[in-house]
Amino acid sequence: MRDIESIISEITKKVEVLLEYRGIKIMDSQTAILLKLVDKHGSILKASISAGIPYSKAWEMITRIENTLGVRIVEKKRGGMGRGGTRLTDAGRRLLEYYEELQRGNIGTTPFIERNVDSLPDLIVMGSHDLLLERILYYISSKYQANIQKAWIGSCGGILAIITNESDIAGIHLFNQETMTYNKGIIEKYGLSGSAILIRGYDRELVFAYNPYYSYNELEDIITDIIDGKIKIVNRNRGSGTRILFDKMLRETAKRKGKLLLYDRIKGYSIEVQTHQEVAEYIASGRADAGLTLTHLAEAYGLRYIVVTREQYDFLVNNNSSGKKLVRAFINTLREETAKITIGLKGYHIPENIGKPIE
Repeated sequence: MRDIESIISEITKKVEVLLEYRGIKIMDSQTAILLKLVDKHGSILKASISAGIPYSKAWEMITRIENTLGVRIVEKKRGGMGRGGTRLTDAGRRLLEYYEELQRGNIGTTPFIERNVDSLPDLIVMGSHDLLLERILYYISSKYQANIQKAWIGSCGGILAIITNESDIAGIHLFNQETMTYNKGIIEKYGLSGSAILIRGYDRELVFAYNPYYSYNELEDIITDIIDGKIKIVNRNRGSGTRILFDKMLRETAKRKGKLLLYDRIKGYSIEVQTHQEVAEYIASGRADAGLTLTHLAEAYGLRYIVVTREQYDFLVNNNSSGKKLVRAFINTLREETAKITIGLKGYHIPENIGKPIE
């Protein structure tokens, strides 16, 4: 047996500086590196690649700070990829400076290794998570031996990625209360005329899945029990169309029932996941009792469910990317191969005008 003192002499000592705000962690060394690279590259995408962090995680790290502090630490400008699409705000830069001051005072300057970002993925797809889209992207990557990067950052996140020119395509499903339709008016609302076009996708069933231990006949009964704190949910990430719909259902049900809506009383409300599959996994494993997911996943995981709506899932295509071979391949695959790719997926419906521009 070796002497403990000799072992201790070989131990590498490292100290991690953590920043918390009201008990919530907002920054560590990895976050600081990400913000430093955002400021350097003017792009969350390039910063995430350089830092070796998945884009969806980088997005989550930034939004967590902003949501916790209630201030913007990055600002998104039309441009992106090489043209300064995202940069730190004054608040973000000051927060980074404060962290670095503490770091230098405690452990000195910590060097970090940047990865090469001279080449970007062949196709970048962001936005709302969808099972069929995953299959389509796998089909394209296999057929063309392509490097495709995808990030499930929600419909609103996908739109912002198009605005900042960080994504070629964004999958969205946002319901318009005024027109009572999905995605209509998105181009005008976000000032994307001339910058992007909306391509028709497909329809899918969104369901409220729950543990088979429970028995519900009406959707309102599930929502009421959630508001009353009787069952635990697993929530979707902020900015996703599913999260927006869920919050709307909570407000409307509370109003009809004459109940006070207290979010801190809703069990699991702060548990956020980025994909429908994670929702199903949480419920099937017993970590949550209920959540919004897709029909196919609810059945695959043996969950009970009530259909909430048949929603329209479409695609924003960046005009700056329209000449890309894989963007054209994506649209052609939508039109010609989706029906075949969908086989075995329950709850999906393919319209006749799939892959066509929506006026």
